[in-house]
Amino acid sequence: MKPIGEVTFLVVDSGLFLPLATCLAQQAKRVILWSPDCRPFPSVKQSCIGMGFDNIKRVRDFWPVLDEVDCAVFPDIGQGALQNHLVGLGKPVWGSRNGDVFELDRQKFMRTLKQVGLDVPKYEVIPGWSKLREHLKDAEDKYVKVSRYRADLETTHWRSWALDEPWIDWLAVNFGPLKDEMTFLVFDAIEADVEIGADTYSIDGQWPELMLNGVEGKDKCYLSAVTETEEMPEQLLKVMDAFGPVMARYGYRNQFSSELRIQGDKSYFIDFTARGGMPSSGSQQSFGRTFPKSSGMERTAKWCSRSRWPSSLWKR
Repeated sequence: MKPIGEVTFLVVDSGLFLPLATCLAQQAKRVILWSPDCRPFPSVKQSCIGMGFDNIKRVRDFWPVLDEVDCAVFPDIGQGALQNHLVGLGKPVWGSRNGDVFELDRQKFMRTLKQVGLDVPKYEVIPGWSKLREHLKDAEDKYVKVSRYRADLETTHWRSWALDEPWIDWLAVNFGPLKDEMTFLVFDAIEADVEIGADTYSIDGQWPELMLNGVEGKDKCYLSAVTETEEMPEQLLKVMDAFGPVMARYGYRNQFSSELRIQGDKSYFIDFTARGGMPSSGSQQSFGRTFPKSSGMERTAKWCSRSRWPSSLWKR
């Protein structure tokens, strides 16, 4: 395995994880940044991501320089097929592969929760806006979600018809003529005093010995600490044990965040984040940059060497 000072990284990112590229560039031999933009009319805003950094080389097409790349890094979701192709070419790849399906396909995520023996929150699948409108007329305190198209609709709290009828009309405008082609998931509210979660990373379903975990008063405050894995809340460990084998089948090697709402003896895993958490990722990278230049990656390597990862992973 090459020392990090001799490694050339290809970072594939659309802007959200640019700090990771700058963090790697502090100690790597070279960092090449590629921001995918497959539209016929490219955007200046997309094309300028990564410009102005002396230690990062931004490219419009990474294929001509692929032979120079030692490791490809995909910190965000998407590009699973490309990741698998690069693996097939013999390139080490840090990324979720197609394991990002659990963030992008909420119905599959719910089915998988049941398959691995975890608690499944109560929800209904509603086909189309017209049926959603009828479903919500007499409903109160629900949460509406969609799969994949999160740029068009993030999780929305439905309070009541009297308070949120205009939102239903906005939804019809937002999706336009495709409004009845959309599938909606309507979840019951989970009454819980706190929400717990872990921000960590996984390689083939295995976990490091240190990770960030915290407790959130929903939309009010968040308290977290880096702890030994065995000191994590049992509900989080249960999720990690259950999903580890699933992630291994996808070749998952990336950061990972979980959110669980605790209700009595039930713990509901409500969101699978197949990438770095926000703002935890930026915090971790900034924290790493406060150490002397020679110690940041060495510190991480020591954590990794004490983890339960098979040594064969570090020989690739």
